Amino acid sequence: MKPNSLSDTHWTDEELIANLYGVDPKDDHVLQCDKCSSRQAILLDNRQVIEAARSTEDVSDRFLAVQRRAICEKVEASATGAWTLGLRRWASLSLALLVLAGGAALYQEHHATQIARNQPSDAQLALEVSAMAQEWQAHPAAPLEGLFE
Repeated sequence: MKPNSLSDTHWTDEELIANLYGVDPKDDHVLQCDKCSSRQAILLDNRQVIEAARSTEDVSDRFLAVQRRAICEKVEASATGAWTLGLRRWASLSLALLVLAGGAALYQEHHATQIARNQPSDAQLALEVSAMAQEWQAHPAAPLEGLFE
């Protein structure tokens, strides 16, 4: 910080630009601070170059209109792009859910056919039940009865 500066901080670029257009802050820091005044001089030189180019018609109204249209088209394209991006997200999510649901349905159908294939027929079930009924001793009780013999 320079000793001839009255404030503790330098002006921001926004404050310098505001001063350039006559909407400056209330204090006169730019007049007291060498760093801010040199930055202000650079901005003033740039403004004069632009105004000189404008007066020689290097920057015509047609050029500015074309530039403005290009900016508007980019803004509209980004707004449309955001909408299509959301649509793409929902489409991919829907596709993923459809694939998962189809996979679950196929798995359940396959599992149901496996269960149906592994179940015994009615005749086989009747034979197994009658064979169990003909056994006079239940299998879990046999080792226990062997202790008392």
